[in-house]
Amino acid sequence: MMKNLEGIQFLAKDEMKLIYGGDAHLDMSDYYRNKSNCMLTARRLVSTGRVTGMTQKQVAQEIFAHAVAYYSAPTLEEIPGIGESIKDYLVDHAEVVDIANGGDTTLRRMAYSAIWTFMGDEF
Repeated sequence: MMKNLEGIQFLAKDEMKLIYGGDAHLDMSDYYRNKSNCMLTARRLVSTGRVTGMTQKQVAQEIFAHAVAYYSAPTLEEIPGIGESIKDYLVDHAEVVDIANGGDTTLRRMAYSAIWTFMGDEF
């Protein structure tokens, strides 16, 4: 429920989740193209309680996977049968990392882990 304080409106946490989609909201950055940087950010998010119910590595994997999707999507246009719409979808969904407490779906967590495992430390 929105509260009014001298004309200023504040959103409750649940309302913010509806807008931003997660408990932690990170804008995409070149910084996340490096696994060590993702681990540092994950450590901060977990240690400050912004993300709960996940290990630091799980948080880092999600951040890194978003970076891989975001920065690699433009090269997909070069593959026959993959068009602009798929690239745009990946960029649109990866440009913001919304991390929900407890983690994403099982399938997505498996994808994040695979990307983490098979990609180099930096791309």
